[in-house]
Amino acid sequence: MLRLPGILKFKTRLLAPLYTSVFVLVILVLARAGLGIWLDFRRQDASSWVRHTLQVQSQAELLLNAALDQETGIRGYLLTNAESSLEPYKSGQIDFNKALALLYNLVADNPAQLHRLNEIVVLYNRWQREYAQLVVLGAAPESNTTLAGKLLFDPLRSQVMAMLQHEEELLARRNQQLHRLDQTFHIFNILAPVLILVGFGCNLWLLH
Repeated sequence: MLRLPGILKFKTRLLAPLYTSVFVLVILVLARAGLGIWLDFRRQDASSWVRHTLQVQSQAELLLNAALDQETGIRGYLLTNAESSLEPYKSGQIDFNKALALLYNLVADNPAQLHRLNEIVVLYNRWQREYAQLVVLGAAPESNTTLAGKLLFDPLRSQVMAMLQHEEELLARRNQQLHRLDQTFHIFNILAPVLILVGFGCNLWLLH
């Protein structure tokens, strides 16, 4: 006849696999919850950076269009000498400054883009000072006026295009990262319930 301590030891040994299975099942459930939260956070963070990149691209395009409007207004004024031809130039200045202020906020965390933006400001101010403002005041030299303006404007355009190209490369990388996270999240949502069901099935089998 088994004594009480022997019976308890026998029951403990008999139920040990069940205890282990329950413990593993609990770990799986907690791991699924924890990993699910972590993956969801990573996906939201990646989505946020994609939206951020699209915002930078949008404002950089607005900046370029505003500069082009100003160039168009100056060229029109040179051809017609009519004050109305300067409307694109005046409205372009307002739009340029608005886009510039937003871009400074958006790229504050990106030293390379911040450097490009500073270069854009330098080139823009030079174009204004050495060409556009002189045309408006009627003080620009008559010979090769258009060519002089082009030589000053083209580096400005190139810097904005470089900024857009950099954001395009960032967008490609961030979209790829988001795609990988979406795939991982999808696979995880398939495998995690399967593992939990397997663990639950093992528990039922051990109980029987």
